[in-house]
Amino acid sequence: MTRLPSFLLVSFCNLTLCATAQAQMVDYGSLQDLYGGPVTTSATGTPMLEKDVPANMTIITADDIKHSGTRDIAKLLETVPGIYVMHSAAADFNVGVRGYEQADQPRLLVLINGRQVYLDDYSRTVWANLPVNIDDIRQIEVVKGPNAALFGVNAVAGVINIVTYNPLYDNNNVVSFMGGTQNLTRGSATLTHKLGDKVGLKLSGGGMRMDEFDTERGAVEAQRVTDPHRYYVSFDSLGEIKPGMQAGLGMDYARSNNTYALTNGAMSALKTESLSVKGNWAWQTELGTWKATTYWNRYRTDYKGLFDLPKLAFLTNLVAVQLEDQFQIGKSHTFRLSTEYRRNMFNFDAFQTFAQTPELAYNMWSAGGMWHWQMRDDLSLTSAVRLDRLSLKETGDLWDGAIYQKDEYSRQLTDYSANIGLVYQPTHDDTFRITFGRGIQEPSFVEWGINTTYPSAASPLLPPGTIYDLYGNPYIQPSVTQNYEVGYDRVLAPIASVLRVSVFYQTNDKIKGATTGGAVRVLPGGIITATQAPFANVGDSQAWGGELQLKGKSASGFRWNASYSFARVVDQQSVSDVVHNDGSMPRHMVRLGGGYSYQKWDFDTLFSYLGETNMLRNETGDQTGIGVRHTSGYVTLSGRIAYKLNDNFTFAVSGSNITSLTTQESAFPAVERQALVSVTARF
Repeated sequence: MTRLPSFLLVSFCNLTLCATAQAQMVDYGSLQDLYGGPVTTSATGTPMLEKDVPANMTIITADDIKHSGTRDIAKLLETVPGIYVMHSAAADFNVGVRGYEQADQPRLLVLINGRQVYLDDYSRTVWANLPVNIDDIRQIEVVKGPNAALFGVNAVAGVINIVTYNPLYDNNNVVSFMGGTQNLTRGSATLTHKLGDKVGLKLSGGGMRMDEFDTERGAVEAQRVTDPHRYYVSFDSLGEIKPGMQAGLGMDYARSNNTYALTNGAMSALKTESLSVKGNWAWQTELGTWKATTYWNRYRTDYKGLFDLPKLAFLTNLVAVQLEDQFQIGKSHTFRLSTEYRRNMFNFDAFQTFAQTPELAYNMWSAGGMWHWQMRDDLSLTSAVRLDRLSLKETGDLWDGAIYQKDEYSRQLTDYSANIGLVYQPTHDDTFRITFGRGIQEPSFVEWGINTTYPSAASPLLPPGTIYDLYGNPYIQPSVTQNYEVGYDRVLAPIASVLRVSVFYQTNDKIKGATTGGAVRVLPGGIITATQAPFANVGDSQAWGGELQLKGKSASGFRWNASYSFARVVDQQSVSDVVHNDGSMPRHMVRLGGGYSYQKWDFDTLFSYLGETNMLRNETGDQTGIGVRHTSGYVTLSGRIAYKLNDNFTFAVSGSNITSLTTQESAFPAVERQALVSVTARF
């Protein structure tokens, strides 16, 4: 394919109201036809092929999703080199990037059409609660490394941006039913409707029920197991107000219940309820393309057995308002100026020995800028910076004996993120990429300000007559991640493949963790408290490694995806004692995927080898049970066979962990073999 001049691409983007990840009002179908392959606009706001992006990005297409056979979004990421998906329960996943993995994963920013679905209570993503129909996903953009200046706050290890079909440009009408082992039943549907050629409406919904894995676990943990289920509904709309101006409105609701891996290595039954409302607006003017996005997220999570508290629920409310202008000066310079306001509020409903109503909140103002310079047809430089100003405040009431008092939560933090990417393409087949990223991981609300007390009578683990005091640390600092990377892509036309190679070096400073142990305090009135030590910045960590991938497909129907990744993490001893990143995900990962389509048949398989791990695990649910558990390397095989009955209906059989009844994939309970049968109808 001949490379198009950069000014033509920008002009086309302006005409089709291309937008960044914050406002997905993009005609991806037209862009894909123009470029001859999947296109992203989320990194710089201008349309780019995967190899042209000034970051390490992999695009998982709708075709890739179909051939995978899985219905779990997190499992789709397993084919991306450098990504590790920890399957800790039937519907519980955590996604690690380049050597760093843990339960309640805080380092990965997850978006749906640019809206954050990352929860700020523990700084994590509850994958079981995502309100999206997997058949409505056009593509998933996986970005490795800190990219906060391009994508937003807390994009430290990377970004997952899930892009669904656009109701104005795409007609996606699909219904799917599935059944399988573990008494799984699942159904979903998406309906798109057009009001003339100016307004598009889309409604999606679905549900799932299954049994939890019946694998070995301790007596305490067995009491916390729950059979997972999920229900969700999502509405999306987009309309053209006048030529050059569009506006959209969306809303979604999800409710889920599943066995869940916790930060301290224990497991609990988790119930999650989410509600979100979002509005988009874009307007093409002589001063550039203006875009505004606002959304409100409300999440409530209820736990069973967390810290042995009789009752604990977290409630977070996030209001985000984003405004940007993207414009061009000359034919070679594209600029994006942006600002964002975030109001984030957190409170928790817990069993309290002493009267208190802790409610933590912060306001964050952000300003950012990006400059994309097409220096020559074969050379481009992208630079971006983002400044965040956060004001924290305790708006509730704390008990008099609390370690930290209300005024200590009045703090202000200012920090910056940055990204630089140099892309050199000496030929159409060769792309060299040099990137640097600096990202900030803000403390979670729990790390900052959880504050609860309960008497020893509520737990057999405490000495009689004591009060258990669990609290956060208002003085904890953000973590800082810096990543240096070199990449090379080579198009191998004779075998219809692309070879991708990347190497990286990463530093992680001021890593946060919950320090072990505690202290006994005697308060006025003879009250004795057993106080868990606060969260703290425990030290630094470094990582280095690389990835190698060969992916392609032939005109005769064959497709393949082979990769190898290596990541080595070196923690300071203080970090290893508390967080233990080193060994938390396999250093070596090999994946060999292949498929073939013949007439109405599809055949796909994925073989994976993942090396040993050493993870934090807590099988008793209290401080006495925390330790590092070793898991040997393992091999898994998954596959899918599908038959297209006609233009509308497809019947498929798929399975994971095919070669063994159970597989010990991590320090958490073993994963069972799964077999699925599905029928999908498209209209």
